[in-house]
Amino acid sequence: MTQNPILNLLEDSRLAARASSLHWNGLRIERHIMTAGARSSQAIDQHYLMLWEQTPSVGEIEVKQGSFARYRKPPGTITTLIPGIRGAVRTKLDHSVLVCSLPPLFLHNLELEMDRRPSGPLQPLHGTDDGALRKLMHLLIHRAADGRGYDAMGIESLFVELGTRLLFASRLLPQEKPKADPHFPRHLLRRVLERMHEELDSDLSLSTLAAESGYSRAHFMRIFKETMGITPHSHLLELRLQQAQKMLTSASISVIDIALACGFRSHAHFTASFTRRFGLAPSFYRRSLSVG
Repeated sequence: MTQNPILNLLEDSRLAARASSLHWNGLRIERHIMTAGARSSQAIDQHYLMLWEQTPSVGEIEVKQGSFARYRKPPGTITTLIPGIRGAVRTKLDHSVLVCSLPPLFLHNLELEMDRRPSGPLQPLHGTDDGALRKLMHLLIHRAADGRGYDAMGIESLFVELGTRLLFASRLLPQEKPKADPHFPRHLLRRVLERMHEELDSDLSLSTLAAESGYSRAHFMRIFKETMGITPHSHLLELRLQQAQKMLTSASISVIDIALACGFRSHAHFTASFTRRFGLAPSFYRRSLSVG
């Protein structure tokens, strides 16, 4: 059996294009063309989110042995599957679908971190219009497309948000708005900020910084943003870009070495991030200094 749970689910489907796959620590999101045909029932051991794209998904699903019911899921809606047995499916058309797989242990641990845990069993969603889930899935797949796929903190933050939203949506519950948090205690905030400065060249994760503060990941993201005005990931990215800007004044250091020294895992990631922030690609920014 393949180690890719999405391929296990979709069998003979294919990736929609290059840069249509993102995987990190057992979590995956991929854009597939799901080919028409019949798929037998199967046991699944992951949580799946399926965002239907472009055209309605139309087919039949087995509701009991030998008995099928028709379904139609409009573009932009989301279907989820929970671990268990998925009935046989029959479709007549190919479909573009964005699929995310989440291991049960990830959701279990995430739920344990919550200040207030939603109650009741998780239920599958059937063609649900959930704007928050849809936005987060699009943000994740865009990371694969623009070369930012291996930014640990950014990816983990999005998956934590996605998992948290799913835990409420799968119980048909509105996600509670957190009560106002007190600002970060100064000594804890200083410790986190120092860790960011000291390890700009490492692939710092959200879990690492949350552990440094003593808070859960979700609580850490919330209290950091309330105190600093931006997310931990955005602040770390700004620190890296400021350091890169300083290093570009030295002509003896190559652009790729600067990228690695500032924690960017690819030239493409560095160039895209620097250009968005300063309006010029790193090489052009360096040239502009010499002209000036």
